[in-house]
Amino acid sequence: MGFDMKVYIYNTTDAHIIREKYEIINELKESTFSNVYLVRNIKTEKLFCVKKIKDDKNYLDQSLSEIYVLDYLRKTGDPSKNRFVDLHEFFYFNVS
Repeated sequence: MGFDMKVYIYNTTDAHIIREKYEIINELKESTFSNVYLVRNIKTEKLFCVKKIKDDKNYLDQSLSEIYVLDYLRKTGDPSKNRFVDLHEFFYFNVS
C-alpha cells in the first residue's frame, strides 16, 4: 500500500493561530497521546478539529499509522457516505 504523504513543518509565535490558517476556538478533548481542538479556518470560517500529538516517538508512530489509514480511506471512498472521519490535511507543527 503506497501513500503520497506531504509533510509540512510550521513555526508560529501566536499560540492561538496555527499555520496562519486556523484559529483555535477551544480544546475539545485530552487523551493519553493527543489533544483535540476545535478550530476555524480564518478564510472560509469552516470548522474543523485538529489533533495535536504529544511529543513522544511512540505517539508519533501511532498517529502516523492513523493518518495512513484515514488517507487511504479518503482516497478510496466517500467519508460522508461511508460514515468515517474525513482527513482534510496533516502537517507537522513545531512551536519554538
